[in-house]
Amino acid sequence: MKMLTNYFLLEGKRSFYVLKKSIMSLICVLLALGTMVTGMYFLMMQTTLFPKIDVGVVVSEEDTLVEMATSYISAMDSVESVCNFHYVTYEKGESMLSEGRLQVVVVLPATLYDDLNNLENVQATILLPEGESIGTRMFGQLLFSGIGLLHVAEAGVKASYDVSEGQSLKIERYQLGNFLAIRYAAQALDRMDTFEEMVISPTGKMTMLQFYFLGLLLCVCLVYGLNFSYLFEKKQKALQDKLCIEGVGKIRQAMVRILLMAVYLFVLECLVYMAGCMVSEAMAMYFLYFEWKAIPAMFLLALAMSVHFHLIYTVARDEKQGALLLLVTGILMVLCSGLIVPQAYLPEVAQVIGNFVPLYGWSLAGQEMLFGELSWTILQIPLVWMLVELVIGVYVSWKNA
Repeated sequence: MKMLTNYFLLEGKRSFYVLKKSIMSLICVLLALGTMVTGMYFLMMQTTLFPKIDVGVVVSEEDTLVEMATSYISAMDSVESVCNFHYVTYEKGESMLSEGRLQVVVVLPATLYDDLNNLENVQATILLPEGESIGTRMFGQLLFSGIGLLHVAEAGVKASYDVSEGQSLKIERYQLGNFLAIRYAAQALDRMDTFEEMVISPTGKMTMLQFYFLGLLLCVCLVYGLNFSYLFEKKQKALQDKLCIEGVGKIRQAMVRILLMAVYLFVLECLVYMAGCMVSEAMAMYFLYFEWKAIPAMFLLALAMSVHFHLIYTVARDEKQGALLLLVTGILMVLCSGLIVPQAYLPEVAQVIGNFVPLYGWSLAGQEMLFGELSWTILQIPLVWMLVELVIGVYVSWKNA
């Protein structure tokens, strides 16, 4: 046991010396990865399914209520992501539509507010240019889908009115209409709840900022794994043989190297995590909050990655080949597991490959570890990978003895 402890301390000191020599390289890698991830974040945030279109809205000059209502609607996130509103006269709207400066013109009647208040059908006119673009056609589909939704709501209100005429109710007829209208408006305008309940996000439960922070954390750990090549140098064979004579066999030596790598990865993860928390608070982004329960979970993640590094270096012929193999497999896993570009946007072949690499399990565990509740169901994937890689790595180490 004493010899095993001395071996751990010896390798720990050597690791710290290597870290001091490579600290500048590590800082450069962190800056490069941070720049890359930030660039990908802004690129994905600017990416849309189709370009925003310009919509001209014709409103009667004396109808200020309608203009206020349309201004409120145009400021909603769900509307801003699709189109830009421009208030024009009918003649100017037609002119801009023919010149291509507007893609759609919506003419609202002067009696819009009264018609809505009296449950009358609103006769709005929509002008579309000839040979409209794909963006305009998709906007038209969204518009007509929204109209269909309003027709359903209108039918519900009218049906409730019809029932109230023949039934005894505790509220007046006009109060029933107001109640239904307010409830429908609250549900329709509560965009966040509607998004969370009905929209499937390519980044899962994470926001885009959280998704790319997790990607940065895992990429930093993968790159730092290249620093551990010194633990598998062939010139260490004499020391390893002596340790075997002293009773510290190849399997125990493998366990020491795995634990040592896990400790250094754990410290690195904690530093990146705390830096992310400080940036989130200082820049008022609020995508990450410090939680003590994430700290022990980070060690489990570090241990799983250390087992993977040990397997790669063990099956390689020497430390240089191991570093190259780790780099190649790391790039393949990053591209296929959706760490940089969400997996939903990748080709089907890449998605299938990405679901069967260790990084996929690490990212699932990291997502729940940092932004959710870590459960046994989520832990099963990285634990199975860790067990399989541990058995193979230890077996190869024993065969090489």
